[in-house]
Amino acid sequence: MIVCDLTHAYHEASGGIRTYIDLKRRYILEQTDHHHVLVIPGAASGVERGERWTTYRIKAPYMPGAKPYRGFASSSALESALRDAQPDVTELNTFYVPFEQRAAFAYRDAHPNAIVGVHVHTDFADSYVRSYSRKVFGDRVSRWLQRRATRYVHRILQRADFATTLSSLHETRLRKEGADVELVPQFVDLDQYHPRHASAAFRDRLGLATDSLLLGYIGRMDTEKHIPMLLETVEKLPESLRPHLVLAGEGPQREAVAAHAATHDRVTLLPYITDKQEVATLLGSADIYVTAGPHEVAAFSVVEAQAAGLPVVGVASGGLINRIPTEDIGRLVPVDDSSAMADAVAEIADELATYSQAARQHAEENYSMERCFETTFEVYERARAGA
Repeated sequence: MIVCDLTHAYHEASGGIRTYIDLKRRYILEQTDHHHVLVIPGAASGVERGERWTTYRIKAPYMPGAKPYRGFASSSALESALRDAQPDVTELNTFYVPFEQRAAFAYRDAHPNAIVGVHVHTDFADSYVRSYSRKVFGDRVSRWLQRRATRYVHRILQRADFATTLSSLHETRLRKEGADVELVPQFVDLDQYHPRHASAAFRDRLGLATDSLLLGYIGRMDTEKHIPMLLETVEKLPESLRPHLVLAGEGPQREAVAAHAATHDRVTLLPYITDKQEVATLLGSADIYVTAGPHEVAAFSVVEAQAAGLPVVGVASGGLINRIPTEDIGRLVPVDDSSAMADAVAEIADELATYSQAARQHAEENYSMERCFETTFEVYERARAGA
């Protein structure tokens, strides 16, 4: 079987979608005899080929206001890549982008044995359409746009041969709205992310005392992530905890975060980390992971943090509800309530060792990479049988 992932959200500073695709390719190459194809934008067009893998890069400009994301300028080059690759399964990871889904469906229409599906990584209608339009047009117009976007998403889902998601919250909601979406288990690389990667040298580089309370955040720095809440949280913690927040990532709000960090000694901003081992070191060296974005679906950084033995303090919204189901591994607080988040952090800080052990155990029991992709390929096979 030739399996293709098509998305614009794969680049040098990508987050969860790239993690999902990279681990899928690894699973395919290590545990199956299938071939993996990746179609993504780039600074120039080109093709890389390996043993049972191919990557097509299509020349594309940066998306306005969203660098380093690039957006495909047309569907023709995508269709050409698909015709060359001849995938049996094409999975759209940013399925709401017109050029991407048009190319995939056009290829399927010309190849009756091929199927096209979507993986729901984010709540497009809420986290993007409503979240961004509300700032410009206000709540009433943003709700109207959200309803239009929801109908648009459902038309794509109805046209697809299958749809999957890592979030039971999204599965339940989409099913209630009439969409047929299958839940696949969340996963993480349990060897890559582990408490054993804690590093005293990492804390030394930050100039932190051994008894400092180190909060970590890794992810995109954009509006939907609500980064200002994290900055407010660390400033509200008592001095007795010696709190410090370290953030790593890229995005439109990075300059604002850098300006804040320059004038606040409780905050350190690191560059986007490309080396997964460095990510594992940061997480293993931290004490608590904090995240404030209400629109998460898979929340890969959260499950990586839990695998590293970190209790997580997040907001009671979106996929975080799935990732922090009980209070023995973390806390959920109201959206945009930095005082509540600070209280939760302080409470957990009193029993870090207990929470750390519980977080790691939760990851081991719930986040199997093999189980996730075994289920994913079962979905592919059922969809192909029904095509």
